[in-house]
Amino acid sequence: MFYLVEVEDYIRVEPKLFGLPTIESVEQQLKETYADYYEKEIGRVIAIIDVLEVGEGVIIPGDGATYYRSRFKLLVWKPELQELTYAIVSEITSFGAFIDLGVM
Repeated sequence: MFYLVEVEDYIRVEPKLFGLPTIESVEQQLKETYADYYEKEIGRVIAIIDVLEVGEGVIIPGDGATYYRSRFKLLVWKPELQELTYAIVSEITSFGAFIDLGVM
């Protein structure tokens, strides 16, 4: 099932993105960070939909990056019990079948 999830997190923006406006640099960092991201609670991240809020930046001594407290929306896919989906059967054993869901 597909869901829109609102997340609040501290985003570490690397120094190579300092030349961009703050919202753009946070959005690019989110795309790098959440590409191929999976978490049990929210599911598999498909896309970053929108950056809702970006707080003040904090620089931690010894780290060249800036940390921004941000709120953003994600499009996620979380497989649910009894949900029908297309997959490829990769192996059949005596105790069950293994399927390949592609991105999962």
